[in-house]
Amino acid sequence: MLSARAASCPPPVLPSECHYTPYYCEENIYFLAASFHQDNVITNAWEINVVFVSNESKTVALWGQKLSLGPDYPVVWDYHCILVLRPRLEPASEPAWVYDYDTCLTIPCCWSDYVQTTFKLAMCEMIPGKFRSRFRVVPAPEFLDKFASDRSHMLKLPVHSNDAVYVHRPPDYPCIVGRKAQDQGISNNLMQTFVEMTSSEPGADLTGKIMSDEEFRVWGNGGSYVEPC
Repeated sequence: MLSARAASCPPPVLPSECHYTPYYCEENIYFLAASFHQDNVITNAWEINVVFVSNESKTVALWGQKLSLGPDYPVVWDYHCILVLRPRLEPASEPAWVYDYDTCLTIPCCWSDYVQTTFKLAMCEMIPGKFRSRFRVVPAPEFLDKFASDRSHMLKLPVHSNDAVYVHRPPDYPCIVGRKAQDQGISNNLMQTFVEMTSSEPGADLTGKIMSDEEFRVWGNGGSYVEPC
C-alpha cells in the first residue's frame, strides 16, 4: 500500500498503446518518453528523465526483474534503460516514479520501493564492484533528439558463418534516429553515448549526467538520502 505522501501526486498511467519488444529496453523507453513529452499535462507537472544503468564492465546486477529466477536472484544485464518522473513542484515533498517494463514491481513504481528492490544489495556494497550500477540520467528532450540505434549491438556472428544474426528478434518498425542525430548524420550512438559510463574528455559533448548509486538515490528522492536496505 502506498503512503499518503506517495498517493498525493499520482503519476500518469502507461499509454493504452505501448511499443514493447523484449530485450530492446532503450527503444521501449524511447516511445514512452515521446508519449509523455507530447502531453502538456504531464510535462507541466513532471520532469521526464531517461536513465541508462550500466558500468565499465557492462555487468550490472538488478533484482526484481521478470527474468530473475526468484526474489533473491539478480539478473545481470550489460545495460538497462528506465524512465523516471520527478515532480516539478516541491520535489522534496513528493516522490519520483519509475517506469521499467522489465520489473516485477508495478508500473509505475514509487521511487523508494523501486530502488530498494532493484539495487538493494548493490547499494549495500555486498557484491563485487563489477556488478554495481552506475547511472546516466538524460532529460527526455535531449534523449529524444540525440538517440540513434542501428541495433548492431544485437548482431552476432554464428560459428562457421559470415552472416550476422540477431541474438534477439528486433522490433518490426524502422530503426530510431532522433532529429539532432539525423541532422548530424549519426545512425548509431547507443553504446558510446548512452551506455558508456566513463567520464568524457574535457570539452566533449556530454549527454546527461553520470551518477554513482549514492548520487542516484539522492537525485531521485528530491535531494534526500535513501538508506540502503
